[in-house]
Amino acid sequence: YITYRLDKRLNNAVDYLQEKHGIKKVDRSLIINAMLDTDEKWTDEALDKLVDPLISILTSRLLS
Repeated sequence: YITYRLDKRLNNAVDYLQEKHGIKKVDRSLIINAMLDTDEKWTDEALDKLVDPLISILTSRLLS
């Protein structure tokens, strides 16, 4: 499950990279892998920064 907002952002990113940079084979999964497959995203500090957004998303799901 991804939000409508994230779905739209991924589609826009694909379009941007294809049009602006000519990377015709780029797709949503490639973008996600490139964004997440960096060591900086997996440090304790980076994970700590996810706590508030995670709680917000979980709260939103409970109230929907």
